[in-house]
Amino acid sequence: MEYALQFSLRQRLAAGIATGAMGIVSFSSLAVAQTSITHYLDVEADAWYEEAADALLKSGALDETELRLRPNALATRAEVMKLLVNVSGRSMIMPPVASFNDVPKTAWYYTYVETSADAGWVRGDRDCYRNTRPCTARPGDGVNRAEMAALLQRAFTLSYGNTAPVFSDSAISAWYFTPVQTAADHCILQGDSGTGNVRPGAFMNRAEMVVMFHRASADQEYGVDCGVTGEANPEMRSAAASTLRRVRLTFSVDLNRGIADDASRYSVVRATGGGSIEVTEAVIMDDRTVDLLLRNDVIEGVTYYVKATNLATEAGDTFTDSTSFNFTTVNVNPGINEVTVRTASTIRVQFASDVDAVRADDAVRYEVQRLGSSGGMIGVTSARLIDDRTVDLQLATSLQSQVNYRLTVTDMRTEGGDNFTDNASFIMAVGVPDLTSINALSATRIELNFNVDLDESVVEDRLSYRVRGQDGDVVVGRATLVDDQRVELMLDSTLQNQQEYTVTVTDLNTIDGVQFSDTRTVVYGGADANFKATLLGIREVPAVVSNASGTGTFVLTATGLRYDITLKALTGSFISGAHFHQGAAGVEGGVLEPINFNGGLRSTGTWEGLTAEERNLLIDGDVYVNVHTVAHPDGEIRGQVVAQ
Repeated sequence: MEYALQFSLRQRLAAGIATGAMGIVSFSSLAVAQTSITHYLDVEADAWYEEAADALLKSGALDETELRLRPNALATRAEVMKLLVNVSGRSMIMPPVASFNDVPKTAWYYTYVETSADAGWVRGDRDCYRNTRPCTARPGDGVNRAEMAALLQRAFTLSYGNTAPVFSDSAISAWYFTPVQTAADHCILQGDSGTGNVRPGAFMNRAEMVVMFHRASADQEYGVDCGVTGEANPEMRSAAASTLRRVRLTFSVDLNRGIADDASRYSVVRATGGGSIEVTEAVIMDDRTVDLLLRNDVIEGVTYYVKATNLATEAGDTFTDSTSFNFTTVNVNPGINEVTVRTASTIRVQFASDVDAVRADDAVRYEVQRLGSSGGMIGVTSARLIDDRTVDLQLATSLQSQVNYRLTVTDMRTEGGDNFTDNASFIMAVGVPDLTSINALSATRIELNFNVDLDESVVEDRLSYRVRGQDGDVVVGRATLVDDQRVELMLDSTLQNQQEYTVTVTDLNTIDGVQFSDTRTVVYGGADANFKATLLGIREVPAVVSNASGTGTFVLTATGLRYDITLKALTGSFISGAHFHQGAAGVEGGVLEPINFNGGLRSTGTWEGLTAEERNLLIDGDVYVNVHTVAHPDGEIRGQVVAQ
């Protein structure tokens, strides 16, 4: 886990929670209490936030020497970060150089802000922390509910389950939709009394801050610890057109998936002037959410009615319901416009607005999930920006025909600087040709596997194949169709050990006459490569005087770099970070991969997903290990990874 917030935190708070069940329904309702249970002079007995304040006091998260809680004062970012660090029990850091231009070392909140940023809970404006300068955290500013929900989701590693109803004032396409609904799933946000609204843009006071932390620490679930007991009346809660051809429906109850994915049960009709739009597919996003894909575009600013006929709940109750929606570009936040399948291992994402090139090319921001009972995740190996609004994603494994998938894009950014998170469903049609896998059988033989039967008259043309490595092309001498879906290439020269090669097939034909091209990579791992490293302070740039040292052994295989690193005599023995870096001996370089010591002095693991460039850096001796400590934040000991 990335953060220090683990089960021990919730155990420390258990005593406070166990004093009485939380009866608060919203930030404006009252909990029942008989007498005052805190020492605060400004917290009345029976105040709706009293139990939360008492629990945090008993856990040590709130300072018991303070006599006033100031519940009605707006919570500042600095106060939120202080409470977060206290709740987590994370060791505080004090870097010699301030990370934020507006957080001086002399400020009372300096260590809280720095610790929160180091943990990854806060990132600064426009994710500036450790990236750009000037960098600001705005410690004196207020925090709205959406920002607080996002912070708690990161810090407590809360998962989004879509168990709580969608708030009527929480737009599906808004950047905060998932964090806010995640907070609702865990009973942290429960809506205002009377309206049920969450008011994501409303700034919090300190009482609300305390209650949200208390609820997040309680590890609660909607429907078990909060929410309406029993089954709600089945109804269509909302409909929202996030693109011209995609409408998302949210229901109040869990649906029978076998009925809800029948597109013929849905109709979309223009409210005035007549005319309908065919629903081509109904995709189950989760138990209560259905995406409708339309044959034609809706018209901007025009109201439509969507009707669901004879749907069934998971409990077997049949119902019919309808609601209205419209699409207005002015009111729609940035998001995914469309997802199309190019090959079984490549999908194209089109966004509704221009996106930041750096983020768009970051494969980590994309996640593909197979929907339905079989489920499962598909890795995204690369992302390539095609134009300002279009990205091609290369998948680690092939898609299957007539199976529904969901693409989630996290923390994407528009060219104008607006962050957003969105998801969209898609399906692969029958028979999309694909190069599914490549195996390097030997230094001169490569096996290609396809998902369709191939036309022998075309597939055995050696000029249809290209094998390219770091040093250029490897000539293909012969191509042989071994069976209907498998081709073997014989090479005129040998592959180099531990090198990555790109294999491109061009203008092949299936047995049905469908022409296609595709690309995949393969690593030739004929023999493992062994490396070692000796870590010392004198190898830092500049050199560090330290008695600490370390040794490491490394094995480069076709799947990654296995490592075993042991340290000793570190100053204070507190590691604040460790990484593989790019750079020759005596040269500083950027981070390539983090190394986790988990509070100890030994780390073992595998650096997976190595790129061709990273493999070459290792082989050339241009990678080093750097270990950072609180006493030496820029690095206490360092060692070059060199071949044995």
